[in-house]
Amino acid sequence: MIKNELKKFEMSTEIALIRQSLIGTKIRECDDATIMESLAVIVAAMFATAGQKPEKKDVKMICREVCKDLKNRYKGLTLDEVKIACDNGVRGDYGDYFGINVVSINKWLKAYYYSEERQRAQREKLFKGLPQRTALTADEILQIKVNAYREAYGLAAAGKYVPDLGNLVYNFLDSRGKISFTKEEKLVFVERARAELETEAKERAREALAPVRIDSVIARITDTGIIQRAKRIALNEHFRRILEKEK
Repeated sequence: MIKNELKKFEMSTEIALIRQSLIGTKIRECDDATIMESLAVIVAAMFATAGQKPEKKDVKMICREVCKDLKNRYKGLTLDEVKIACDNGVRGDYGDYFGINVVSINKWLKAYYYSEERQRAQREKLFKGLPQRTALTADEILQIKVNAYREAYGLAAAGKYVPDLGNLVYNFLDSRGKISFTKEEKLVFVERARAELETEAKERAREALAPVRIDSVIARITDTGIIQRAKRIALNEHFRRILEKEK
């Protein structure tokens, strides 16, 4: 329930971007040369974003294989959509990945193709002539946060871990002065978050089908990710203390 409410709450600009990209030329309408030219630019941009310098032969091979996959599996996509999918993928929006390769790009295309954002963009494009609601009221937003808090408290009371997607509950309580940790405690949460993320990254590297350098996987851990995890840890500790007092 909370996941659906959060998605309504997060009216991202990506939907508008996708809606615009749907207007472009479909893969089924392009010849191989046009697709390859576009892919060459997209793939080069991905490697630049990842801070890597690939061999020309590798780029050419990736473009050739992805071109085949597009024509066989995703002919209904536009070239602009392919760019969006790859941009999102290389930035980790579809989960961690181990290198820019044909397998990874296929996963990103599939994730984008069946994403809720694309489905919503298609619906909005189809019914663009009808009046549409684009924003929630302040009362509705408050109710979403209250419902999220109630659900989180229920999980904690049942002895379960509270995932707190997007730190919605933590930020809600913090904005109302309900979160009270010392600076030292917050630093402990941050270090614990960093350790958890590094441990998870090492496990993924060991489970990867292809050899992966552990240090390169750990390097993908961002400060934002650490803070989000630290807030989640803090929220669960907050609930633990509250429930302990109630006992």
